[in-house]
Amino acid sequence: MNSTNPIDDHLAHVAHHLVVRKEAHGFSKSFCSENDLNLVRSIGTARNYKQHIKQYLRWRVEVALPLDGPHLVQHLQEYLFEQEEYLQQKQLDVCRQSLQTVFNVALEKATSHRVTFLKARACSSDEFELIVACQSERNRISARLCDATGARAHELFTMVPSHELDRSTNRPWRSDLFCHSTPSHIYTVAGKGGLRRHIAVPIDLAQALESLRLNTPMKVLDRGIIYFANYDIGGGKTLSQSFSDASMRAIGSSKGLHGLRHNYAQRRMVQLKSAGVSSGEALSIVSQELGHFRPDITLTYLR
Repeated sequence: MNSTNPIDDHLAHVAHHLVVRKEAHGFSKSFCSENDLNLVRSIGTARNYKQHIKQYLRWRVEVALPLDGPHLVQHLQEYLFEQEEYLQQKQLDVCRQSLQTVFNVALEKATSHRVTFLKARACSSDEFELIVACQSERNRISARLCDATGARAHELFTMVPSHELDRSTNRPWRSDLFCHSTPSHIYTVAGKGGLRRHIAVPIDLAQALESLRLNTPMKVLDRGIIYFANYDIGGGKTLSQSFSDASMRAIGSSKGLHGLRHNYAQRRMVQLKSAGVSSGEALSIVSQELGHFRPDITLTYLR
């Protein structure tokens, strides 16, 4: 049965036709493998793919990308990586496969952070201070940056003042991001999918960061990806492991670094609502500050 939402109906219609092109019910798995055919062989799989493609199309509408494409790998990858914070691993794998099959591309595997959010919620300010006290100075400033800005661990390798590199221009950014926050300097970071966004670094932390600016960018390999870091600070997998290890030593339980995005979202929601911003508008602001354009994903951080 069709919904009563014309936009929803249209997205479902487009998703249906995209998946139908790849349907080949009745063909055996061995036949498809022998003939190098990437097809949808079952009705159940087709149904699941249509739902995932519909959500991908909805995302394109929300980030102001043309619904009819082109469906570039960088956009597909950006969408998939965003789902890491929303879908459980099994769903994420199906999402990846649906995008690969329908658009005939190869995408990097994504890892779900859903379990982390449900089990290891944001740490308190007291816990955070105990944890960073157990880190090296190099990783300590990085953890403070993640907590203060909501940046991901790998994004610290990409940090640069916003006047040196602007955020992505093909997104409908709000004009009121970082309103009602502490005085800050604006930096640009790049996510795994290539989206460049601004983060607001408190002035004292920005001063400490600039004292660690490298004369020449440093080549860093993290999780198979090469970055050219502009600051002599920790980041990526090493930083995440450092925070987890320090957490075990400091408070006897493992608080994941990714949970600091949870800290940031909760703190910003309180700031905005205290300033009189409505819940819906505050959620939209925080969503974009975290690099999302679907506020429902940001709700995951507020549990």
